[in-house]
Amino acid sequence: MVANRGLFSIVGMPRCGTTFLYQNLQSHPSIYCPFRKETNYFSVHFDRGISWYEGMFSGRNADQICADISPSYFLDPRAIERIQAYDPNIKIVLGVRRPSCFALSFYNQVCTHHLRSVPKFSDFATDYPYPISGRTVRMRLEGGWIIEQIKNYRAAFGDDLLIYNFELIRRDPLAVLQAIEAFLGLPSFHGPDNFDRSIVNASGRNYTMLTHLLTREWAIDLIGAMFPRRWIIAMRSEIYRQSGEGVDLRSTMNTDEDIQLSRQIFAEDDLLVKAMFESSDLLLGSGSAFESLRKMSSHSAGEAHDPLVSNVNTRCPN
Repeated sequence: MVANRGLFSIVGMPRCGTTFLYQNLQSHPSIYCPFRKETNYFSVHFDRGISWYEGMFSGRNADQICADISPSYFLDPRAIERIQAYDPNIKIVLGVRRPSCFALSFYNQVCTHHLRSVPKFSDFATDYPYPISGRTVRMRLEGGWIIEQIKNYRAAFGDDLLIYNFELIRRDPLAVLQAIEAFLGLPSFHGPDNFDRSIVNASGRNYTMLTHLLTREWAIDLIGAMFPRRWIIAMRSEIYRQSGEGVDLRSTMNTDEDIQLSRQIFAEDDLLVKAMFESSDLLLGSGSAFESLRKMSSHSAGEAHDPLVSNVNTRCPN
């Protein structure tokens, strides 16, 4: 059982730097990341069974902790109970982003992945069957649902949950990497000279069809069967790196109307998230500040710029 060897999961939120974390954590000698960036086992792939899930980690060494980085877990209400049943002692990492900005960024990503099948933003925020690997997770982002999910994870995992503010990973991604190392009790590995900061929620250029293809389950399974894990990870890293080069993190497809609407729908949620991080950008599930190795907090680094606050015509970062 993977849980007996050590397992942690980064459960989202989507669009909170999970690709950056996957790309960097897989280089830590004490962490084993599967070739699939997202297993999605505790959400849409639960019916594939434990043997399938644990097969994702079959190449791990005895001294490595396994990483399951699946942002869909935040979106699927079934995930918490399934994760707890599998491993009551699991460590969980959750990135949290200002909901109005998250909704717009997530909408952009879904439009890129699923091309013509996405409704207008107002319908997306209200009720949307989010397609994942041929399955769907029904989302209703408005009405306090995002805040409720954050509360559910805090209540379920307590201080086995590390919460980071997305603004911190934008401002100082190394601080988040080092906080995760400390939270998991792993030897310190990442430093200024050995981490890749080129991918922090960038949306790629000229890779729309490739991105669309790599969301198809048959393609992921085929790649996994044909190529070694190390080769797949290396190729994915190169694709992400090239797609992130030169990308303006504030340029998106959102209209002014979408931005205004998102600010209105998620106004109360935004205030609650802002209040949550008033004392620190790194929190345990209980709400107490988590002091990483570098003791980084929002107060020591200054307030991050949020494009939705200053000007309605400014685009949210991708």
